[in-house]
Amino acid sequence: MIDTIIIAGIIAVVAIIIVAVVLAERARKKALAAVAESLGFSVDFNPDPSARVNAYAALGRPWSDLRKGPEGVQWCMAGTLSGRYVTLVQHRYTTGSGKSRQIHDHAVVATPAPELWPTVTLTRENLFHKIGALVGSRDLQLEDADFNRRWRVASDNEDFSLLALTPEIQGWSMSLPKDSVVRFGGGAITVARRISVGARDIPALVESCARLADLIPGELDHWTPA
Repeated sequence: MIDTIIIAGIIAVVAIIIVAVVLAERARKKALAAVAESLGFSVDFNPDPSARVNAYAALGRPWSDLRKGPEGVQWCMAGTLSGRYVTLVQHRYTTGSGKSRQIHDHAVVATPAPELWPTVTLTRENLFHKIGALVGSRDLQLEDADFNRRWRVASDNEDFSLLALTPEIQGWSMSLPKDSVVRFGGGAITVARRISVGARDIPALVESCARLADLIPGELDHWTPA
């Protein structure tokens, strides 16, 4: 009798947890949909394989950080902001298994850019970068010392990077959250965060991408490799 009561209690607790998770997910999607509507964006919470491919393609050249490529696209939204077409992609992949299993979330916002642009990526400086600097491994250094301390610059073309990373963009980048990654080139201007994006995060994230696009010098629209 006691065993039956215990089993019934466990089943009830599991059922309550499942219901709570389902209701929380519904509330989350409702909040995301409300933000999308306020921005005039369309949102797709269940993209089919073709929609995943298109959403991932909007991010420009394939990202090494986004393992599984289009398969990792969880949902997406898109629309026009400040005259620019903007796509937001929530991407997820997992590594490891069992107790070592880890979930990796990225929220990436992109707007189109010239296909001929080389790729410039800004990532947060970390301990490994600092150790590398001690043995002679250095990235591109710009005039803003605070920018150099915060960001690691990786680029296919140093001349393009020097033209693109203006003092205005350097200053703008310092206000971004610490988990941000900035990348432009290869068909897109992107700002990403390593998060499962919430409704409150979306306006600032999409606006930061549009703002970056506005700050990039207009003459680079016609840039071609030497």
